[in-house]
Amino acid sequence: MQDPSLFSPASCCCLFSLLALLATTHLTMSANTMDIVNLTCEKCSQESPVFNYTFCSLSLQAVPLDCLRDCLELYSDASKTLVDAIGALMVGKYGVANMRVSAAMEAATTCEDGFEERGEVCALSEENYDLFQLCDIALCIIRLLSLSIPF
Repeated sequence: MQDPSLFSPASCCCLFSLLALLATTHLTMSANTMDIVNLTCEKCSQESPVFNYTFCSLSLQAVPLDCLRDCLELYSDASKTLVDAIGALMVGKYGVANMRVSAAMEAATTCEDGFEERGEVCALSEENYDLFQLCDIALCIIRLLSLSIPF
């Protein structure tokens, strides 16, 4: 069984904030990915005496940044869509809530597919699985509420 704290909103927020920070560094857009990784790791290693440059560069080179940017956008949209779903659920618009949760659920699948299409191992497989499963739970609850089945 997975530790539920691994998928807490705070940990997801931190992960995507770090990804967004990396994606929007002040480095030039014409620099290739390898240069961005090396410059980022070099800058960070200058900031901290315990920072491991080698670990940083090897770790970040293994993560395809174009795929992560796509997933960041997908998850950002999914987050807004889930807020809309909660609003619809609160006023009894179960069909709308169902559509919104289903759309958010697609973010996990689309993110995973983006890595697969590039022949890469998805760096967010666990998060995608968790999002998909949580949306599936929400869809079940919405279905039960729409049928007025008592809990």
